[in-house]
Amino acid sequence: ARVPAPEPRGTGVWDTDGTVLVTGGTGGLGAAVARHLVTEHGARSLLLVSRRGPAADGAGELAAALEAEGARVTVAACDVSDR
Repeated sequence: ARVPAPEPRGTGVWDTDGTVLVTGGTGGLGAAVARHLVTEHGARSLLLVSRRGPAADGAGELAAALEAEGARVTVAACDVSDR
């Protein structure tokens, strides 16, 4: 049997004043998501977390590129796994 999709809630409007948390934010997929959020959705404040944080390869370059697009970027070391 088919289950109908739930109706979307809310207005669907992106709050560009809020801070967006991107876990795995310095990796390939996280970086792509961060770029997309800034360039396509107007996100202006990002918190990119990963296990290595600012020490991750390319983290500084990613932050600089996002800042050049007008975003405020914080890169932090954080392990979000439940160990």
